[in-house]
Amino acid sequence: MKKPHPDSEDALELRTIELFKEIGWNKTANCYHEWQDDKSTLGRNSRKEVVLVPQLRKALTRLNPDLSTAAIDLAIEELTRSRSTLSLENANREIYRLLKDGVKVKTFRRNVSQDANDEEVLETVKVIDWNNPSNNDFFLASQFWISGEIYTRRYENRIPELQLTNDDLNENVRDIIENAMLDESQENKLERQCSREYNLIVRDDRLDKIAADIVTHFLARGFQGKAMVISIDRFTAIKMYDKVQHYWQQHLNQLRRQLQVSRFTEFGLKKIQKEIRYLESTDMAVIISSSQNEVEDFQNKGLDITHHRHRLANESPGLDEKFKDTNNPLRIVFVCAMWITGFDAPSCSTVYLDKPMKNHTLMQTIARANRVFKEKVNGLIVDYIGVFRNLQEALAIYGSASGGGVEEGDTPVNPKTVLVQELREAITEAKDFCKQKGIDLNKLDTTQDAFERAKVWDEAVEAVVVREEVKKLYFALSANVTRLYKAILPDTTANEFSKTQMLLEKLAIKIRQELPETDISEVMEEVEELLDESIIAGEFIIPDTPRQLVDLSQLDLEQLKQKFQTGYKHTEAEKLKGTVHRKLQQMVEFNKTRLNYFEKYQKMIEEYNSGSRNVDWFFTELLGFAQELNEEEKRAISQKLTEEELAIFDLLTKPNINLSKQEEKEVKQIAQELLATLKQEKLVIDWRKRQQTRASVEVAIKDVLDRLPQSYSDEMYERKCNEVYQHIYDSYAG
Repeated sequence: MKKPHPDSEDALELRTIELFKEIGWNKTANCYHEWQDDKSTLGRNSRKEVVLVPQLRKALTRLNPDLSTAAIDLAIEELTRSRSTLSLENANREIYRLLKDGVKVKTFRRNVSQDANDEEVLETVKVIDWNNPSNNDFFLASQFWISGEIYTRRYENRIPELQLTNDDLNENVRDIIENAMLDESQENKLERQCSREYNLIVRDDRLDKIAADIVTHFLARGFQGKAMVISIDRFTAIKMYDKVQHYWQQHLNQLRRQLQVSRFTEFGLKKIQKEIRYLESTDMAVIISSSQNEVEDFQNKGLDITHHRHRLANESPGLDEKFKDTNNPLRIVFVCAMWITGFDAPSCSTVYLDKPMKNHTLMQTIARANRVFKEKVNGLIVDYIGVFRNLQEALAIYGSASGGGVEEGDTPVNPKTVLVQELREAITEAKDFCKQKGIDLNKLDTTQDAFERAKVWDEAVEAVVVREEVKKLYFALSANVTRLYKAILPDTTANEFSKTQMLLEKLAIKIRQELPETDISEVMEEVEELLDESIIAGEFIIPDTPRQLVDLSQLDLEQLKQKFQTGYKHTEAEKLKGTVHRKLQQMVEFNKTRLNYFEKYQKMIEEYNSGSRNVDWFFTELLGFAQELNEEEKRAISQKLTEEELAIFDLLTKPNINLSKQEEKEVKQIAQELLATLKQEKLVIDWRKRQQTRASVEVAIKDVLDRLPQSYSDEMYERKCNEVYQHIYDSYAG
């Protein structure tokens, strides 16, 4: 077994086992070196055995000294038998019963009478001594691991042999194609006059290589925008659709087979399942103009246009709307002339260009990929035909001073090396920041000891969370690196930056774990997709725990204070801030009258961030504020109301409405009755969308609140009716 990656759970386990040995714990098993010459040093017959039977036998024998060897053997057999046919729940319940109540086994006791047969006896083999915990055999072993093929993604350059040279594409081809909308006669003219060049472009082996490359490139991009495949004519557009579909399905089948026969880490499994779903859901379409006798023309070339023509004519919503819709799975379109000019789909980020063109048509085609869109750093033109040799000429005619936003001397198209240089500069800036804050990225990567590694990472977090502006600056620098890194994928130059990008992003994630505002599950997923698996292949990286409702009553304030004094103060303050923030958000969502708590919290944060207060003051204030929130959360119980009822009661009694004890009791009853009436009779499905149901809710509120005590004036009554209605509208969707 190879040495585990220092960030893996395995490394932490092994270091912990060593620590137990150092403090005198003698019952340990390091399973990493268990198998020698195909023999187990722990008594296992196979790697599939998850129970160490020799150790189990010793423990059972010690707990059950009066039982026979046969009884112990039967108990072991029952404990270790396969339960693969049971559901997970039933299997767990069965093992739980055996651990709790012991294993019932039948053995034969020899009868002293010579004339009698052996007596069958039902005995219980104790597995755990619940009454005397110290009597049990505690055994420390590393957890199991899964080994096997690891699903990796390789980034490949485009294939240069697919590009054609100027000698093989004469001016005649470009002049004819420049007409853009080729009709049937023009396509025939192209094939006749330029048969050598045309046949070179559309030969099957060349198109096969391009189709396979498109599938590889499309799936390996960092920003997963939509794409156009531009071919020389309508026939080739459909050919490319068929070929891309073929290699797409081939890749999908390969992943499905890997899913069946290979074993994966948790993140590896999620990744391959996500890619399979993406492949299965992706829709593709051919966008070409119609002509007379086209069905026969395409059939003569061995192609079927009927399916594509049906979609173009009958799809609802139309294929153009679907392609413009970011969330629609129509992700790749195959065109030759349509949609090259005057069609905007901002989420289209990649154009696969395999059509000779020049001048205005070339400029229009480039524009399909450069529309502004969220998270899109740049548009990408993948050139299979060598067409950018005409780019400078096109820019000279149609570029600057043409109203297209291109200044004199500028070019809207740059080689990817420019983007690579931007990434290199962004990484340098991020490294300089880390150096100023005392963060050694190399140390974060190379420290091997699990405990020392955890300390190094904790110190890095502490250095960043020292102030809000420092933290925000780091997030901006890290995000810029990730954004540019994803933009250059799948270029192999990404390998130069992958480790540094991974370290910067990993530190950002570790910081976000302490923050209240960010759900990091999606960030974690994105980063895992970018990780170079050759660095951490095959290991389970400790995942983040899912977010849940915060219970401040479970906070041990004394323990927090102690940890604050002995640990990383800024990090501990950030953790407590995150807990308090999440709880405050939950409480305000339930009850908008608690906004005063939010204002107090914001003022506390502002004072700390301004530098006028130190971290010790901030932590003490947060602890006190947490106790306040805890008391506020208990108020519903003391008022004998639910949280929902308390929210309405607070709306009716705040701010500063003086009520007698009897009036307060009446208002509580009104709040309870109003909520019950609305839930049972008025808050139907989609009640907010229809005027009639909205009016019904409003009338119900006015009717019930009409019984408010005399302390409420007519003006106050109207105001409370409006406030309660707005609360119900905001909080109960129906």
